Amino acid sequence: MISFKHLLNRVRSNFLYIPSLYGIIAFIFAIISIQLDTYLLHREHFHEWIPSSLFINIDLARTILGSISAALLTMTTITFSTILVVLTTYISEFSPRTLQNFISNPNTQRVLGFFVAGIIYSILLLLLLRESDTVTQFLSPSFAVFFAIICIFVFVFFIHHVSSWIQVSSLLHHITQQTIDNIKKELTDEQHAHKDNPWEDWEGEDIKHISPLRISTDQSGYVQQIDMKGLVGQAAKDDCIVRVNTKISEYVESGAAYLSLWELSTPCHKDSYKNLITIGPEKSSKDTIELSLIKIVEIAVRALSSGINDPNTAINCINNLGKILAKLGTKHLPRSYHHDKERNLRVIMDTPSFADYLYKCFAPIRQYGFHDISVLTSGIHAFILIAETNSDNIKQATWEFAEYVIEGIDTDNLLSLDKRFLDEQLNTLATACGQSRNFHGL
Repeated sequence: MISFKHLLNRVRSNFLYIPSLYGIIAFIFAIISIQLDTYLLHREHFHEWIPSSLFINIDLARTILGSISAALLTMTTITFSTILVVLTTYISEFSPRTLQNFISNPNTQRVLGFFVAGIIYSILLLLLLRESDTVTQFLSPSFAVFFAIICIFVFVFFIHHVSSWIQVSSLLHHITQQTIDNIKKELTDEQHAHKDNPWEDWEGEDIKHISPLRISTDQSGYVQQIDMKGLVGQAAKDDCIVRVNTKISEYVESGAAYLSLWELSTPCHKDSYKNLITIGPEKSSKDTIELSLIKIVEIAVRALSSGINDPNTAINCINNLGKILAKLGTKHLPRSYHHDKERNLRVIMDTPSFADYLYKCFAPIRQYGFHDISVLTSGIHAFILIAETNSDNIKQATWEFAEYVIEGIDTDNLLSLDKRFLDEQLNTLATACGQSRNFHGL
């Protein structure tokens, strides 16, 4: 069962949402325009406050509306073709997961919305305009002309929009800025976070003797939404503890146990929990922090492939990953344990630590690109940025990962200047992490 909020989000994220909305508005406006023509032409002295040049006879109106409809239909076709070119470029050179960024961009959908609205408005006027003994001239075709002029400027804007988005630097900037905004909105500052979580060392001593109930899914698909508040509320109502064994955007097979449930007193209603996790054929259209990081990593790895061989793009990706992780380190990451109003443990769901984020971001890049000195240096600079702007715990995690990176450096094949340069960078990193005593050079 899909919640209304999730259904509303799916509708809004659909590619046809804004064009359909604009089309409906155009349909209503066409009806109003016809009624306005009839109303004005039955009013006395209306020519005194509306220029007579805006009123068009039926033959000229049909000619204008037919031309506008054909022109806007051609623009719409070109726009769709251009969008397909951009999507093909994203798939072949960037990452398949970045398609949603361009498609869901409001400006892309608004351009199509304008063209769809213009076509619907012109065709409806062409269909509904009727000449009578009292009505021989019409004002509504002038509205269609003004609308067509606006569509021309919208089309010019769309060309500029596409030329900007097809550049990888613009795409990376958009993903990075959106991810940082999500971090600011969804996570609390580390200094404002609650430090007295009573379940940080929870090992389930009270329920080890209780066998959990396994709640299995009835269908295969991707986890699109997990209603955490609903799970906590239902678990408090049933007096039980729930463990979520899956994550958003993770694929689950039919029959897989995606929930474990411990009954503490009364029997629980298993079907009530199935409605709180939405599973569908596609991944969630909402960009989570983890998904955004995966997009940037995939762009970097693809840029480092032998077929593309673009280390500058990989360096740009690494710099953006450093900015995001530096901001993420200042926030309190989502907790794994969730309680009810009475401070009783109700829901357990594993969440990644900062070290996990660090590994998922830089381990693939280390595998494919850190043999390049420029790429390795940009990675060290990203680690320095993360360490200099965060707490001791983050510094420690960053240094541990840096040691993992240092283990993979082939020092035997390094030239003298490369080794000296890397030593300087690594020494700066060690100082930023408070580990200068533990680093003795390559």
